[in-house]
Amino acid sequence: MGYNDFPKEKVVFSGLHLRKGSVIVDFINEMGAYGGLGYLMSEKAKTILENFNLPKHKFYQLPILEFKQKSYRYYYMQIVSNSFDYSFINFEKSTFLKTDFFKESQREVRFKNDIELQYAFENLDDLEEKIIPNKIVLNDVYLSSKLDMFRLDNLYFPFIINSKIHKAFVENNVNGIIMNKVDITLE
Repeated sequence: MGYNDFPKEKVVFSGLHLRKGSVIVDFINEMGAYGGLGYLMSEKAKTILENFNLPKHKFYQLPILEFKQKSYRYYYMQIVSNSFDYSFINFEKSTFLKTDFFKESQREVRFKNDIELQYAFENLDDLEEKIIPNKIVLNDVYLSSKLDMFRLDNLYFPFIINSKIHKAFVENNVNGIIMNKVDITLE
């Protein structure tokens, strides 16, 4: 499974196997051999997410997981994402930091557009340099998309959720996912 499209053939998962000492959670974050962009999640998490405006995605039902004499239903949510899609960023108002790998030295940098940012990523010394967000301002393209979840390729590895999804996860005690606050604003 790739990032940019759904597989053409039927996807069949053979099973879900937990490591010794595992516990049942709503999100299984361990990146396994399933590939692509997405998440393994419980039926509860899937049901919550279905109420929001999500990027192009597809849910695949996994075989029933038998664990401690109980049955659990999980899904793999594959999300299609275009590489180097920075169309949501207002580059005039956003700033980035070019750092060394350990963030010991850093300097603020700006990019005029997505092409400059992509070029910078492609020309980094991956072992020594990183570009990280300093202040990300979203633009009208984001507002018109009305997405509650999106991705900024290479800037934030996981998907970014808005406060509505965050609130639903908290109110429904969704576990197994780490939610970090990121500095993204709308102007």
